[in-house]
Amino acid sequence: MEDDMLRTITIGSSLQVQGVAVGSSSDGKLTVKVGDKVYTGRPVPNLTQAKAYQPVNQTA
Repeated sequence: MEDDMLRTITIGSSLQVQGVAVGSSSDGKLTVKVGDKVYTGRPVPNLTQAKAYQPVNQTA
């Protein structure tokens, strides 16, 4: 993992945690450290990734 890279993860359906990325797993989950606590969850897409998921504007 890149040194001191802050990342945001989602745990469950609505809890988000932001911390220093310390690892990742083969199933796509990311581990972050906040102080002395470690959390694992789904990474929140960055702005560039989020734009790729925007629905196409369809007009009738």
